[in-house]
Amino acid sequence: MKKQGFLLLSLLLLLASCEKEIFLDYRSIGKIVVIDGFISNETAKVTLTSTRNMEDSVKSTTIEGAAITLSGSDGLNESFEYQNGYYYSPSGTTGQPGVTYSLSVVLNGQEYISHSTMQRQAEIKTVAFNWVDIMGVKVLVYQVEINDIAGEENFYCYSMYRNGENYRWDVFSDRGYADGVIALNIFCMTDSGSEQTKEENRHTLFNGDFITLEVKTIDRRTYDYLYSLGLSERSSANPVNNFSGGCLGYFSAQSVVRKETVFRDELLRNQ
Repeated sequence: MKKQGFLLLSLLLLLASCEKEIFLDYRSIGKIVVIDGFISNETAKVTLTSTRNMEDSVKSTTIEGAAITLSGSDGLNESFEYQNGYYYSPSGTTGQPGVTYSLSVVLNGQEYISHSTMQRQAEIKTVAFNWVDIMGVKVLVYQVEINDIAGEENFYCYSMYRNGENYRWDVFSDRGYADGVIALNIFCMTDSGSEQTKEENRHTLFNGDFITLEVKTIDRRTYDYLYSLGLSERSSANPVNNFSGGCLGYFSAQSVVRKETVFRDELLRNQ
C-alpha cells in the first residue's frame, strides 16, 4: 500500500511538473535580453528576444542587429548571420563531441557570453504507449528505454511533440542507471482526461496524433539551467544564470536523437 501511495503521489507531481514547455518568457521588472542558442549534431542557431510583462498578450519579437560569434576549442571561430527571425551559421557548422563551444552575443555595446561542451549521442532503444492502473486510476504512460552512454556521467533533456507542437519536456540523468538502460516513464493523461476535447485540455492525446520524442544529451551546466527553469515555474524566481553580462536564456551544445510514432488508442484498449 505504501508503494502504491508513493506511485500515485509521484504521478500527481509528474503530471503537474510536465505541464511546462521550454518557453523563455521570464518574470522581470524591465526589458531584459533573452538568448536561446544551441549547436547540435544537426545545426547551430540563436534566437534573441526580450522579456515581456506577464499580462502582455503579444509575443516577444526577435531582435536584429546583434554581432554573434561561435568559437570552439577545436579552433572554430565563426560569425553568425541573421535571417527570418534567427541567427545561423552560414557554413552549416555542426557540433562535435568533446569540443567546448563559446557563444558571444554583442548587442548595443553589451556582450553576453556562455559556453557548453558537446556530449556524445544517446540511443533510444524502445518507445511504447501503455495504460497502467495506479490505485484505481487509469493512466496513459509513454514508456521509453534509452541506452545510457557508457563510461561517463550523463545528463539528458527530452522533448515530446504532438503533431509538431510542444507536449512535454523534462531533464533527467543516468543516476542509478549508469552504463545500462534508462527506463523513462512520461505520464501523459488520465483516462478521464482522454474524454476531454483539445480545447478543454491541451494535453489530451487522440487517435492518429503524430508523436515525436527528441532526446538531447547535454552537459551538466545546461542540465542545471533547465532543471532550475522547471523549478522557477513553481516559484517567483528566474532560473540560474547561464550567460554572463546580465541577460536571460541559455546556450547548449547538444547531441540529438529522435523517435517517431503514431498514437493508436483503439489498439491499446483491445490488447
